[in-house]
Order: sequence, then C-alpha cells, then structure tokens
Amino acid sequence: MKPNIISRLSTLTGEYSGEGVNHEKQPFRGRLALQPLLGGAGIQLSFRAIGEDGCNFHEEITTIAPDLEGEIGLYNLNTNMPGLVRHRLTQESTSPEGIERAIFAFGDRTDAQNFREEITIELHPNGGLGYRYAWGMPGGDFADRSGLVMRRA
Repeated sequence: MKPNIISRLSTLTGEYSGEGVNHEKQPFRGRLALQPLLGGAGIQLSFRAIGEDGCNFHEEITTIAPDLEGEIGLYNLNTNMPGLVRHRLTQESTSPEGIERAIFAFGDRTDAQNFREEITIELHPNGGLGYRYAWGMPGGDFADRSGLVMRRA
C-alpha cells in the first residue's frame, strides 16, 4: 500500500526555509515547520511568508488529518481568510521526475461564481519541500498565485 501524505510528511519533521513569490509578484522568505500529531494520526504545519522589508505577508497554522469517515483533509487557519477553511485531498500523484504531489481543494476550480482554492504540497526527490497556492475569486480566473520550494533549515 502506498503511504499517504500524512505518513510521508511525518518522516520529514523539522523546519524548512526558502524563497518564493506571492500573488503580487513580490519576493518573500518562507519558513515552514512540520510536526506529527498524536503519534502520527495527523501532521501540523506552521508557515510564514515574510517580505523583503520584513512585512508579514501570510501566516498560517494547518492540520492535515483524516475526518471520522477516513477522508484526509487540510484544515487551514491563516491571516488572509476570516476563518478556518477545510480543503479535501483531491489528488496524490508522482511526476516522471519523482516529485510527489498532494493537492487539497476548497470548492471547484471551474466554478467562477465562487471563491475556490487549492494548496499543493510537493515532496522533491532531492529533499526539497514545495508549498503552493492556486486560487480564484468570484468572477475571476483560477490560477497559480504563490509558492516556493524549501530546504531543511
């Protein structure tokens, strides 16, 4: 049986950092910490994006865990949203280059009438950890907006 994203991330416990670009094309320094929860039942992810001038662009606390039906979700509380958002795991795949991806979605990316968002976690074979956001506002296009690949700090 292929390990799920929770068990894979549990093997990568620690702190990561890297440089990325936000939705306004502003560069930032990202810091992410991974911590297993309750003996591997879930994983907690803490992330912060800081602009070149020290401005806090984004901060979040995220839990990835199965719900009572066994469906894996990503529960995200961050400084850019007014409340906790549940993203459901919609895809786990591995690219020909060996990059493992888990995509978590809120809403339907094709529904331009509503806000929709996808958070992608990437596990690179060289040890890099990717964290990417794609979203679309009501009436707007759905597109990749921000992201980065980090290395263990």
